[in-house]
Amino acid sequence: MTTRNPGERDFEREPLRGGCQCGAIRFRISAPLTMPHVCHCRMCQKASGSAFLALGEVGLENFAWTRGEPSWFRSSEAVERGFCAACGTSLHFRYVGSARIDVSLASRQHPDHD
Repeated sequence: MTTRNPGERDFEREPLRGGCQCGAIRFRISAPLTMPHVCHCRMCQKASGSAFLALGEVGLENFAWTRGEPSWFRSSEAVERGFCAACGTSLHFRYVGSARIDVSLASRQHPDHD
């Protein structure tokens, strides 16, 4: 039996969920997001339509698309971005070939709205 600190999430029973604004794309994250950060590079500004993009990282083994899949945009030789082709929501950033994905924190669902 695993002992958790008070308030620590049980990702086996309560994964994080999220998706796009129109609901065509949904995802599940079954581990804690790490390295929360904001990126203010010009490409993230364009992808988010804002001064910065808030992101959190997780391994692909703990990430799954549960409804639909994103369209992809290769914003540079090194980076691809996922977004909803129907509503335009920016969903993630990933270095090409990486085993990790940076999820847009704004695309996460509030637990009361899963």
